[in-house]
Amino acid sequence: MTEEDVEQYANRPDSVTNPTPRTRIKQFTGDNRIIGTLPLSALAPSVPALSDLTIRHLSALNYGSVTAPIPGRPTDSPTGRPPT
Repeated sequence: MTEEDVEQYANRPDSVTNPTPRTRIKQFTGDNRIIGTLPLSALAPSVPALSDLTIRHLSALNYGSVTAPIPGRPTDSPTGRPPT
C-alpha cells in the first residue's frame, strides 16, 4: 500500500476496484483517524471532547455516534474490526 493508493481511495474511492487493497486502505484510514486524535487529546487536555477518552468516546469522535448497537457485535474495538 502506498501513499498514492491512500490518496486515490480518499479522493476517488470507486476507482479502487481490487477488494484486497481497498479493505487494507479502509482499515488504514480508520486507524489513522484514531492515531491523529490521541495526540490532540494530549495537547489539549482542557477541551471537554478530548478529555478522558474511552474507546467508545474515541469511536464516536472519529466515526460518529451509534444510536443503536448491533446485537452480537463486539463494541470494544475503536476500529470497528473484531478484536484479534
